[in-house]
Amino acid sequence: MKTPLLLLILLLSGYAMATPEKKTESRASDRSSVASVLWPHDSTVKVYFVRDLFTSEQKQTLWRTLETWKQKAETSSTIRFLYAGETGGLIDCLGCLTLTKQKGYPGNHQHQASFNRLRGDQTGQLVSAWIGFDGAITDSQKLSRLLVQVLGVGTPSR
Repeated sequence: MKTPLLLLILLLSGYAMATPEKKTESRASDRSSVASVLWPHDSTVKVYFVRDLFTSEQKQTLWRTLETWKQKAETSSTIRFLYAGETGGLIDCLGCLTLTKQKGYPGNHQHQASFNRLRGDQTGQLVSAWIGFDGAITDSQKLSRLLVQVLGVGTPSR
């Protein structure tokens, strides 16, 4: 069961990367979200920020984005985010999401942020994950847009 699901995810990811996308403001809210599909319904996801990688303004903006996303998604999902603090690295625990920065690929807008599964359960539901943002991005609003795109559709464009 895990192999066909993984194959389907890989095929859909490849299709999404190969298909040109039009920029629209409502795009993230028009599709099923990664978070509501992969995490079990009625989940509380503990959110950690990797220490010293985000400024205070960036952390506040990203946290407000998660709160706003939660409110928009409440009609179709019962995923709630709980601020869990800072950590020295990726956290792999039940219902955890770590926000971090990673080395980006200059000029490649497909790799400005990524949603990464750390662990799933036997049914394919997400247990823990991390979102990596391109370390060169310093604009808080851009980080916020990327977060919404990653949570909303899985692979951000610009």
